[in-house]
Amino acid sequence: MRICLKELRESERWLKLIHRIPLIEPPEKMTAILNETEELIKIFATRIRTAKSNCKKR
Repeated sequence: MRICLKELRESERWLKLIHRIPLIEPPEKMTAILNETEELIKIFATRIRTAKSNCKKR
């Protein structure tokens, strides 16, 4: 899961760069993609924290 989170963060950096240099029209498409990426990052970060917490309890 950590590798997925790392890859998502890297993808987010590239997507932000693409958004700054308007390569995709209309810009609203990039906003939606960036929002989805942020949501996925939050989900994976939470899952990793939960998994760490569960391992410590055992």
